[in-house]
Amino acid sequence: MTDRRNPTHSQSATFYIDGTKRGQGALLLYPDELAAVTTPTGTWGYLAGPALFLAVTIPLFHTIGWPGITATSLVGGWIGEVLTRRRTTRKAAAGGEDVTVIPLGLVTGVQAAKPTKAAGWLGLRNITVTADGTKYEFRGTTDKWIAHLTSALTEYGREVDIAAETITVLPWATLEEG
Repeated sequence: MTDRRNPTHSQSATFYIDGTKRGQGALLLYPDELAAVTTPTGTWGYLAGPALFLAVTIPLFHTIGWPGITATSLVGGWIGEVLTRRRTTRKAAAGGEDVTVIPLGLVTGVQAAKPTKAAGWLGLRNITVTADGTKYEFRGTTDKWIAHLTSALTEYGREVDIAAETITVLPWATLEEG
């Protein structure tokens, strides 16, 4: 069983299972599985963090100006991301209906698609993981996830074939073949 306290990578994303939207939350990668955790508030940290920082800094420093507001918003967004990661990691450890676990042993393919227009320019990607006949789609800033998934699959012992934005996971070798 995976130690769900420490994912190797995490990312905010919107989840779809076989084309049906499941919600907003986080994608967590562990050494032997991928976990999708939906949260009812989605990316609340990106809004709550800067709002909290601004609520504290503006009364204290009346003339912080735009550079101060920008800096506090960036710091607040970073704090929000840390809080969201902790929250979803705890939720993944507890399990439940808002947690979808995809064992790496069942993954047969991964495909990345760059959305059109502004979403593609912002670094957003749609990652589709096929496992046990089910398609799990993750939409967000997942541009580095092909490399993360390739690394995790090979470390898990899976043989992968990498083409442009596509990973094909080869079937497990049987004892007679090896």
